[in-house]
Amino acid sequence: MLIMYGWGNKLKRDVPMGVSVCGGCRSFSHHYLGRLVFRVHICYIPVFWRTKGYYVFCDNCEGGQEISKEQYRELKEIYRMFTNKKLLTDCYHYAVQISQGLELNDHNVDYVLSQLQQKYPIQHQVMIDQYRGLVSDIMRFQIQPQQA
Repeated sequence: MLIMYGWGNKLKRDVPMGVSVCGGCRSFSHHYLGRLVFRVHICYIPVFWRTKGYYVFCDNCEGGQEISKEQYRELKEIYRMFTNKKLLTDCYHYAVQISQGLELNDHNVDYVLSQLQQKYPIQHQVMIDQYRGLVSDIMRFQIQPQQA
């Protein structure tokens, strides 16, 4: 009888945090709040796991920044409203659409942010600051809407 077993580290994606420019790969990509877990499995069924660290990381390159357990809990509570990648993607594409043709200045950034807040659940100050940065990046790099 063959028993398959193994162990190793795995990066678990817990909560999507939005789209932003990654410092590592320099691309617009989804960022996640997650945990690095060490796990042991038998026949691909996990029998033991232990969290080794908490991270905010890029979905594209999996590079990220380690955070404390307390920060993880706070951010998880803040970003629980954006529960799926489709909602985040729709919000990003809407921001690109609204920002098209606008110059980068505080007035235009505030206008686009107010439009986003009317349509999506961006209410917490941390999220407002993050999306303010996203809108600024969209205007700075003159991101164009994707053609359907």
